[in-house]
Amino acid sequence: MVENDGDAHALGEFSWGSCAGMDPFLMIAVGTGIGTSLIREGRVYRGLHNAHPEMGHQTLEANGPL
Repeated sequence: MVENDGDAHALGEFSWGSCAGMDPFLMIAVGTGIGTSLIREGRVYRGLHNAHPEMGHQTLEANGPL
């Protein structure tokens, strides 16, 4: 099975890291980009119709810098 890095990171933290057992749990990963993952009921939350929610790129100021 292949998983993206943000989800893999969240699963590792949820299973063995400092956030072990926290549920729900939101991971924000900053690296080559900004990624997020939501752990809910012990699994990666995939969203409606398995459409993974991406929270990494949000409009903060509509007329602000790109």
